[in-house]
Amino acid sequence: MTTPSNERVAAAGKSCDCYLGLLFAMEEVAVYGYITPLKVKIIIALPLSDSVVKDTDITTIFKALHMAYYSSVSNPFLKLDCSGDGSSNEHFPLLVVGSPKWKSFKSRVDEISRVVGNTVSSNS
Repeated sequence: MTTPSNERVAAAGKSCDCYLGLLFAMEEVAVYGYITPLKVKIIIALPLSDSVVKDTDITTIFKALHMAYYSSVSNPFLKLDCSGDGSSNEHFPLLVVGSPKWKSFKSRVDEISRVVGNTVSSNS
């Protein structure tokens, strides 16, 4: 299945720019994409408003989210949860929502969200 993020990744080729830009806009939401050098895809959806959102602002948000994720998975003491179905073809860890192991990551994302929310409300 081809998604807008996969299309942008293919179009970018070997470009070193991780920011994929605006993937699509729906009625009240703009969806942006970012892919890390290790092919981790980060997607954010922001409500459409009358104010203009600069690409530099979106890129800053993505970089903050990427660093929060990177800091969490780089923790040598964090034991990642793996799928329990026994399939040998799936070697990727699963992020279990609400897991106390990911408390640090969740608090970083909450802080990013709070800062972005304050910035958006002060610009309106």
